[in-house]
Amino acid sequence: MKRTAAALLLILLICQTVLFSCDTSVQTQTESSGTSEAAVTQQNENGVFTLSEKQDMTQYKLDVYNLFTTLYNKKIPLLYVSMPSKAYSYGVKGDHTAENREEAAKVCEKNFIDRLDLTGIFKDSPDSYYYKNNTLVNAEGNFLIYKAVIEQIGKFYSVHTNASSKDLDRSNYKLETLKGLAPSSVEGENEDYTYLVPDFAKNMSFKVNFVAFSGKKYPVTGDFTTAVIHPDKFDSESEKYVEGLTGEALALENDQAYATVTNSKGTNKLIILHNSDDLSLFTLFVPNFSSTVIIDVRKLTGENLSATLGYVSGDIVISMIDDNNVSFRSFWKEGVTIENYAFTQDTAFYPVKDNNRQLQVAYPKSETYINNIYNVSVPNMQWLADRLKSDKTELFFCHTPFKVLEDVTVLPDGVVDDTNEMADMFVKAMRDYGINVLDLRDELKKSGMDASDFFFKTDHHWTHKAAWWGYTVLIDALRDRLGHNVDPDGFYTDLNNFNVVEKPDSYFAHFGTQYYNQIFVGLDDVTLIYPKFDTKYKFMNNQNGKIVNRSGDFYHAIIDPSTLNYESAPVTSGRYHSYIQASCPYVEITNELAPCDKSILIVKDSFSLPLIAWLSMNYKKITVYDAAQNTMFKLKKVLDEQHFDTVVMIYNPDICFYLPRQLVFK
Repeated sequence: MKRTAAALLLILLICQTVLFSCDTSVQTQTESSGTSEAAVTQQNENGVFTLSEKQDMTQYKLDVYNLFTTLYNKKIPLLYVSMPSKAYSYGVKGDHTAENREEAAKVCEKNFIDRLDLTGIFKDSPDSYYYKNNTLVNAEGNFLIYKAVIEQIGKFYSVHTNASSKDLDRSNYKLETLKGLAPSSVEGENEDYTYLVPDFAKNMSFKVNFVAFSGKKYPVTGDFTTAVIHPDKFDSESEKYVEGLTGEALALENDQAYATVTNSKGTNKLIILHNSDDLSLFTLFVPNFSSTVIIDVRKLTGENLSATLGYVSGDIVISMIDDNNVSFRSFWKEGVTIENYAFTQDTAFYPVKDNNRQLQVAYPKSETYINNIYNVSVPNMQWLADRLKSDKTELFFCHTPFKVLEDVTVLPDGVVDDTNEMADMFVKAMRDYGINVLDLRDELKKSGMDASDFFFKTDHHWTHKAAWWGYTVLIDALRDRLGHNVDPDGFYTDLNNFNVVEKPDSYFAHFGTQYYNQIFVGLDDVTLIYPKFDTKYKFMNNQNGKIVNRSGDFYHAIIDPSTLNYESAPVTSGRYHSYIQASCPYVEITNELAPCDKSILIVKDSFSLPLIAWLSMNYKKITVYDAAQNTMFKLKKVLDEQHFDTVVMIYNPDICFYLPRQLVFK
């Protein structure tokens, strides 16, 4: 078969292109076929282009939203890539790529989906990266796309790949050329097809399993050349076209639905979604991952993408589905609505990503939550207030900020959080009963601070720096509202008197271990703040019968030594609890050198840990009780056996409705 004939055969094989369901014939300018496809193919002195008309993106917006929520429910992050457009790169008149991409970008922005926009990556030198006689990207262009995606993964996620500087260095790839075998839309003009073979993949072994349109599986094993590229399908010397290059670069049949490529030396699992007829780009990814699943969303007949994603696994999904033309059928069930694919996981338990690239939990208002406030939390607070009044003990309630911040946090479409509204109900009920409340949510608003980084990215807790701010506000309130002799000259709240040690990228929270993974938003920094001045402590923690004793200065007695193993464990999930200890059902702290001798009982949740640590510099004796952790005795027993001048409760807003057991005291 001559090369001209081979090119004609290839035209038939790629008649449904990446960007368009194309039934057009190529002239200088042709109209779409009678099925009203929204694409026009034209040829000028720069080559062949397929123009996109301005699209109604309704179905595609829905598809992207459904993809996002489906992956959310599987706890897999999504990187959305807007692929290059040849017509846009050349600035061809009449192309509406830019407008269509703006609509696609809005979907990502509303849901905080990470988007990599490669639309104009070749705009400065398109001749170097496109074939002239078709709309495909050549080997050099594919390398630039691959490099941009890998760099984005490294920037935004903690997905580990094998990629290193050599993987992103073009000189470490050999350019292979197949003479005259690039698909062509121009009769008689056959360009060379090019692809890349990485030098560093020579010693890797690969196994390719793929499912074709017919449902048949075709396993292939071998090294990168024999298993992944499969050049033996072409005999350039005899000019014989064996099976065709387009769609065959991964040793896949032209009607493949999805493929899994495993790599003996890779790490982590990648899923690529695409609608491309040329798969050579994806060969560049497979040396970097232990498993690369490549899914053509157009060819999932008999099932939808949601079903397919149900039985493939991955650590990250890269959508390389071209959004420039959406006339192909939806890759979800027909007629889906947002409600069909809403978040199926409880957002109070499985966090979502917000506009500040932070994981958020969300609590929509419910009858159960309201009942918890008025039938559990409020009555118990009233009991405690009455009991302490009879004991001549002050009650002071400190509400810490909630991570969903008013006028700061924006959640994805379909995610609702009513925490602050429900917390307001609780605070009002306490104030109506005469309980003294310091609401740090209000204080934060008054401060005018930029609160966008007030919380850990991977955690619902505030950062240690933010907690320091809370400590300074609380100390002022204890002095000014209650008359405690604490920090009259500001010495104990002046950071110049403290060591401030930053531990960057050393922490990911329970969101990272139990639910999502730190791959969604990266790692967090820990800040150790401890005094330069002299302190003398005794620390006792009764962990439901197990006694932990520490003594010495603040650093050795108050900071949990198990969290300081930065050399042996550079990253751990326990370092929010660097102050005091994660498990502290009942704690007694004495500081002989503290100025205030009032006896303080702190009823705590986890938000209070750093506050307790710094408050201990001001009070000679602090007792700590945690109603959730203590299985030995209720708070009533503590109050029956000891007298305190002041009880300070430090709780996060979600406790009153989501964890009301922490307000059961007797």
